[in-house]
Amino acid sequence: MRLTCVSLLIVFGPLRPAYGQSPGSVIPLESPQVLNHQFTQVGGVFELRDGRVLISDRKDEAVVVADMATGRIQPVGRKGSGPAEYRMPARLTRWRGDSIMLNDQGNARVAIIGPDLKIHRSFTLSVPGLPTTVAPRGIDSRGRMYAQVPRWAASSLYGQHGDSAPIVRIAAPGRPAEVVAWILLQADPGPVKKGLPYVPFSPEDVWNFSPDGRLAIARSRDYHVEWVDREGRITRGPANAFLKIPVAQIDKIAYTRRFMENSTIGGRGSGATMPSGESPVPPEMLEAHAIEEIARVNPFAPVKPPFTDAMPLIAPNGELWVERSVSATVTPLWDVFDAMGVLLRRYQAPGGRRLVALGRGTAYAVVQDADGLERVERYRLR
Repeated sequence: MRLTCVSLLIVFGPLRPAYGQSPGSVIPLESPQVLNHQFTQVGGVFELRDGRVLISDRKDEAVVVADMATGRIQPVGRKGSGPAEYRMPARLTRWRGDSIMLNDQGNARVAIIGPDLKIHRSFTLSVPGLPTTVAPRGIDSRGRMYAQVPRWAASSLYGQHGDSAPIVRIAAPGRPAEVVAWILLQADPGPVKKGLPYVPFSPEDVWNFSPDGRLAIARSRDYHVEWVDREGRITRGPANAFLKIPVAQIDKIAYTRRFMENSTIGGRGSGATMPSGESPVPPEMLEAHAIEEIARVNPFAPVKPPFTDAMPLIAPNGELWVERSVSATVTPLWDVFDAMGVLLRRYQAPGGRRLVALGRGTAYAVVQDADGLERVERYRLR
């Protein structure tokens, strides 16, 4: 979901080479193994130790374990709001030991899936003084969870910080949150919002949390990577060159559609089986004329930032993958950084793919067919 044009090189020194300056530096992802099963909207993928994968389908409201080799699919848990149930299951992330955390968007909570692939417990991550719950992206060896506080909610505890929001560390649900870092968010369009809640393609920092307990942040102003350890020490990598790519109409339409497809509507269908009152946006809001109208009235930045707003991925070996901004005619590109924030290599995915997970020497992508249904692909890395 994403016109070739002349671009200007932004220089922040010292710099690493930009695309096109280092021939042969981009490694193609090719010859994937395809899971012959159709999903409506893949929310998360997680590779298990035995090579099978957990996959969540956000719109079909299902979680399955899949064998990529045989195509066999088995359900995990079920749809609902009770124990061992979920609604609108989304991101899948490593928890402690061999357990996996499921972001249960529809129930506004987190579900923990054990090594036996059963849901053992669910909880809501609340923070005293915050008017909303938060969704953790990871947990460290001391059991402390890391999450991002929404900009609109952060002022109640941390005051006004412009277009920034805090990444916080929380020892347990209901406990106070400790600010670990501040990140830049896409610009607020101001008091009159005509479509999306921010200005797409304006610079934004992105982050994730590694299995070894470190925070990885890609900074958008000069495109460098920072690693923050458990004691707050920062390892800052060098700045990287990037191109100023003008935002085209095709970019605006694609971004708006992607945003709407991943949004929820509050207050719809509340009841015993839908206590949170959250559901995907209705089909009429995804029709072409509706998307085009939102894109027409919403403000957009004139040029793209160095990387997209997709959450970066961290491989089991600790390497950080950041999705680069590209023009509409270029297929997806990912930069790979080491533990010192140094750019190691770049991968290019086939057109129409979105990268969703990394395993041990593997990368998982989702591709959508002409009917809007999705399949999961596994690529072997080299």
